[in-house]
Amino acid sequence: MQIASQETPGDVKEKLAGRQREANEYNENAVKKYSRIDCAVGVCKKLVSHFSHSWKARDAL
Repeated sequence: MQIASQETPGDVKEKLAGRQREANEYNENAVKKYSRIDCAVGVCKKLVSHFSHSWKARDAL
């Protein structure tokens, strides 16, 4: 008779975090294949960065 091994909550969290990283990398690589999407994502990142770093721009919005 074998006793089933018990995973601690920390082990489960580590496995979940690893799977989330893998999924994020997969999604990023899939999106990079399309240059238009990559360009649009870059523009959006710049826009969000601008408003998050500039209190004047945020107030004017």
